[in-house]
Amino acid sequence: MDWKTLYHTANGQPLSSPSLPLIGIDRSDNNWNKALLEAGSCPFVPCISAGNVETWMNSIDGFLVTSHLDATGMFALRMALDWQLPVLAVNEGVDSLRESCGDLLTESPSGELSLPFKSVRGCFCQKDTINSWAQWLADESREFRKARLLHQHIVSLDTHCDTPMFFHRDIRFSERCPEILVDSHKMHQGHIDACIMVAYLEQQARDEQSLQQATLKAQQLLDGIDQRIGSCPGVGIAYTPDDICQLKLQGRLAIMKGIENGYAIGKDLSNIEHFRQQGVVYMTLCHNGDNDICDSASKTCHEHGGLSDFGHEVIREMNRTGMMVDLSHAGENSFFDALHASTTPIVCSHSSSRALCDHPRNLTDEQMKALAQVGGVMQVTLYPGFLRTDGQATIEDAVAHLIHAADIAGVEHVGIGTDFDGDGGIPGIADASEAINFTRQLLRHHFSEKDIQLIWGGNFLRVMQLVQDAATIPFLHP
Repeated sequence: MDWKTLYHTANGQPLSSPSLPLIGIDRSDNNWNKALLEAGSCPFVPCISAGNVETWMNSIDGFLVTSHLDATGMFALRMALDWQLPVLAVNEGVDSLRESCGDLLTESPSGELSLPFKSVRGCFCQKDTINSWAQWLADESREFRKARLLHQHIVSLDTHCDTPMFFHRDIRFSERCPEILVDSHKMHQGHIDACIMVAYLEQQARDEQSLQQATLKAQQLLDGIDQRIGSCPGVGIAYTPDDICQLKLQGRLAIMKGIENGYAIGKDLSNIEHFRQQGVVYMTLCHNGDNDICDSASKTCHEHGGLSDFGHEVIREMNRTGMMVDLSHAGENSFFDALHASTTPIVCSHSSSRALCDHPRNLTDEQMKALAQVGGVMQVTLYPGFLRTDGQATIEDAVAHLIHAADIAGVEHVGIGTDFDGDGGIPGIADASEAINFTRQLLRHHFSEKDIQLIWGGNFLRVMQLVQDAATIPFLHP
């Protein structure tokens, strides 16, 4: 089975009509049992122990807390919050919610507690309001269940994260690490199957010694990905779209490798094939500041007026070796020059919509239309400064950028590149564990299951497959 058929094998029966959502309750309560059943959900009291909490979190679709929880119950509540389950805490259970969430909770004038942009509520509930709160929990849990089931049958790919920048610290990817936004636990909790980790290089001097140091640093970062992921249980390195699918079918997460800033190759075209044979799937041509390849969107002196002569050679070599051309960070002239120079579709791995946030890093509507015409794809990013110019950016802003991009370019040409661990992350989707919240937002905006499959990786993987198939040299699978 390959990545293109994984979604369709699950689509014989619509995912939009699953069985009733399962609501875990901390203790049996006849009034709540009846109200939840009438609301169209199935309440039950799971036999939770310290050893099986994660199993239950994978089974239930919502959590009702009606009492002050013991240590095991508190652990279960924290797990439910980590897994983004809808949570309703009532009466005595409110104290447990306060203990778990602390200052993150907001309180309405009526005394209702909530977590912003989350399906979490706390209230003192009277008998005459049980039915309305039971309906709220059942509805939220039904939506969560639909999103969770959908993720089981699609390949979800985050196309840009900078986590390798932190690998020089004592980071263990297999543990839930507070220092990074992407680790194996958070990916499981957010239902993310794969991400592309980049070797990020800050643009610095371009003398011979500096260029050699840049190439060395890129190699060290890529080696760090191999070392960290290679030693992590339940995770594997992926080199092709089909690799991701096979890892998912094995119950394993997939990590791909990218390079952010063509500064990494110096002036040596042979480095492109060198990095491609190590599994690098894309290279972002520049970062903040012009380099020998092209002009940047930020901190630019318009040195080349777009793509340099060397940049044209770089793109030809990337096409030859099957490496995707990534134009996030590139200036507009560089963008259009590269679009015309490349014989395969290009991508923007983490860019948003300039019409909604006037920043030179974002794509204009004209760029989006041109990208779509050549079959490329842009990935909406979660860097706050690229989502709005004033106030706090949230998940709602990110969704608005994606909707705009889909309206302009078509849903077949958009996706998600979070920029986690590179300053990406906003309320509602602050790290990889909250990624399923984006899916729930897409469902609320009436995107179809097929649309969501395309957005969460199908579009980007289509381009990756085209680029790899067009290579004129064999890829020697490591």
